[in-house]
Amino acid sequence: MPNYWEKSLLTASLNYVEFPVAERSVNTGRNFARYIYPYRDGQGVEDLGRKVYQFSLTVPLFRGVSPGHYPDTYDRLIAIIEDDDLRGEVEYVDPEYGPINVKIVDYGWRTVPEQRDGGVLTIQLEERGFEQGLLQNLSSPELAGRARASQLAQDVDFGMAALGLPLEEQIDGGSFSLTAAWQQFQATIDAGALAADEVAAVLDEITLVTEKVLSFSAKEELQRFSIYNAAIDFLGASQDVASEASAPVKALIEIVLAEDMDAFGVAARYLGNAGRADEVIFQNPGDPLLYPRGSIVVVPGS
Repeated sequence: MPNYWEKSLLTASLNYVEFPVAERSVNTGRNFARYIYPYRDGQGVEDLGRKVYQFSLTVPLFRGVSPGHYPDTYDRLIAIIEDDDLRGEVEYVDPEYGPINVKIVDYGWRTVPEQRDGGVLTIQLEERGFEQGLLQNLSSPELAGRARASQLAQDVDFGMAALGLPLEEQIDGGSFSLTAAWQQFQATIDAGALAADEVAAVLDEITLVTEKVLSFSAKEELQRFSIYNAAIDFLGASQDVASEASAPVKALIEIVLAEDMDAFGVAARYLGNAGRADEVIFQNPGDPLLYPRGSIVVVPGS
């Protein structure tokens, strides 16, 4: 009979490429400042926030265990790790904690004569992002593009306000809100069907506004780094929304599921990309974590 871990753990994946994990460690802690006073024992401390989560993974990839592990899974993981466009900034699904945005720090590949047709891949990951705990991620579906962009715009505005400096001193001598710019962006797209060049023009405007954030000079470098990352992610989410808005309308097809599936599984099997799960969720109201066997789901045609 399977134990609790065997029944409950998720399959580990990196940018939707699943892989086995033989050993795994998770490390974090607290950052803090120490201060001492003369002629007094001990020390005082001031908490500076949680340290980033660090993941160390040992991934056995042997053809004798599973024909797909080597070289297929190995090649796909290396392609993700060394992709210059991704820059090692990907989504990692942890077996225990679920999805989290990470930075790939290091990796190694080890083979020994006694174990042929494969080897052991070691991967070091670090959390990427601010104000997010692992327990918040348990089994939560990825936000659709618009919701993600709106959330990131609010993060940027909050970070700007947290600097304690008048915003008009930071952005072109006038008041500023990336949330307001995003709302205007959405309203323009929703006003009617736009040609690809019209969507591109609207995206250019949002890009110019975002670039103002990226170029401003702040007094607190740590806060500036937080805002910079949020602005970069916001721009990426905006580009995704613009791509969807300018894409030709596709016919929808109905599929009768032969087994229980979630939105990510449906997207991976029928759309060829688990990252398109938000399209499945949009077309099929209900629980995105479980579409029962025999139910009909609607997906965009090819």
